[in-house]
Amino acid sequence: MMVNTSPPLATLATLAAQQRALQAAVRGQAGAGHGLLREPGADQGLAVYQDAYQARLLAALRDNYLVLHRALGDEDFQALGLAYLHAHPPRTPSLRWWGDRLGDFMAGQLAGPPEGLPASPSSWGQVLPHAALVDLARMDWALRMAFDAADSPALGREALQALAPQDWPGLRLRLRPGVQLLNLDWAVAPAWRRLRAEEPVGEATLAAPDPLTHVCLIWRPALETRWRSLPPLEGRLLQALAAGRVFGDLCEQAALELGCEAAAAPAVVGLLQAWLADQLLLPLEEPSA
Repeated sequence: MMVNTSPPLATLATLAAQQRALQAAVRGQAGAGHGLLREPGADQGLAVYQDAYQARLLAALRDNYLVLHRALGDEDFQALGLAYLHAHPPRTPSLRWWGDRLGDFMAGQLAGPPEGLPASPSSWGQVLPHAALVDLARMDWALRMAFDAADSPALGREALQALAPQDWPGLRLRLRPGVQLLNLDWAVAPAWRRLRAEEPVGEATLAAPDPLTHVCLIWRPALETRWRSLPPLEGRLLQALAAGRVFGDLCEQAALELGCEAAAAPAVVGLLQAWLADQLLLPLEEPSA
């Protein structure tokens, strides 16, 4: 005789409801622990879980945003992290991906604090101390994404040397996974190098960045991520390449920007050689049958 040992559906539903309530309580949602905390002193035990939950998330955020953490310092970074946690709690099982919206969240703070955020425990004041910190945050995240990008072969010179002259105008080049082009508004390169190389420094020894609208290239040629600020022409041509423009289009754009058609093709070819050396490009697509 078969015996049904499965718990009643009503019991499973009650358990699921209790799990959701406990999750909400650990996250600190108002009134979420009602009906759960029946034993004396249970609120103290819940506080332990709440503190551990926040501490683990903030540790993961610090790991993903090393330079931003050093720029802000422990106290202000924690205030930022708690404000971000309130606005964007984790939505995926892996903590690796929590923090993907931090740069946009910080940019929104430039206009003032979002409604409904808890009071800041520090001098953060829920308003970004300097707009250049948004650029640091976006660089931090982009470098992490480049490190985690899928492995792929890189385009070699031999494949291009084998092309016939008539194939070049319609040549479509593709960026490798992990190659990212960040539009930045500040000259953060000196501050980035300083903060990345050493422990936090005082405000008196680290000058605020100057405004500078430019494109930052981030990529991973092998096992180590790299980045560099691009000259205006190279930045715009790489963005055009990423948008699917063919080689002939790149030359036309270079001619317009340089004001000299004869100089356009040599300039694009010179940049192409640099892109090959940096291993930015995927192998050419095989022609369809």
